[in-house]
Amino acid sequence: MDVIGNMIHFKSDPMNFKKELIGVKRNTVRVMKLSERYKLYELIGEHEDDIGIDEKTGLLEVDTNVYITIHNSETGEYFTRKLKDISTLDTGMNTVFIFSW
Repeated sequence: MDVIGNMIHFKSDPMNFKKELIGVKRNTVRVMKLSERYKLYELIGEHEDDIGIDEKTGLLEVDTNVYITIHNSETGEYFTRKLKDISTLDTGMNTVFIFSW
């Protein structure tokens, strides 16, 4: 993961990239390093223990100007979408982040 300006960049393997590109799979699931978490929280203006949830929709309150760019790990092809939600799942060993667009 990398954060450049208001965009979060991820690489995706070719099989998942195709699904993500055509809209069959509208999310990416990641276990992130602590340094990546800090970049994420800085971008969305939240802290890990205080992530804002919209009470009506149940979605993370993400700044409307935050985007996600997915890069094909083999070809370099990419697409960009508006980020709509970041959910987390605690597995007991890791916190899994689910980025949805």
